[in-house]
Amino acid sequence: MKILLFHLDRVVLLGTVLVVLALWLFGIPWPIIIVIAVLGLVKYLVVRMAVVPVLRRQVIDPKDMQGQGRVVEPLAPVGLIKVGGEYWRAKSVEGDIEVDESVEVVGQEGLTLTVTRSQQEEDTLKY
Repeated sequence: MKILLFHLDRVVLLGTVLVVLALWLFGIPWPIIIVIAVLGLVKYLVVRMAVVPVLRRQVIDPKDMQGQGRVVEPLAPVGLIKVGGEYWRAKSVEGDIEVDESVEVVGQEGLTLTVTRSQQEEDTLKY
């Protein structure tokens, strides 16, 4: 998929160049060629702005998320957490956990993360 996205913007640019050359060879008036070239350039820039961020986006591996979560939707026992800028469905293994509490990722079941209340959070709750 990334290879296709990588080449998509180049294909759009090459297609625009070929269309402009074909129009010039068939004797199409310059104002029309310029309009088509500008539209092709705009299309190229739009595709580039859409493709480049997708290629640079990094998806976090659940194995690398130990101790990084923050509860967004209460875990009673299933809810939503935010880990490294991504939202994940999560299941608490130790009862309900409220919004804005820190959680530690201890496992994964399909696309649902298994979490426990963070040790630091527990320590502050004791005092």
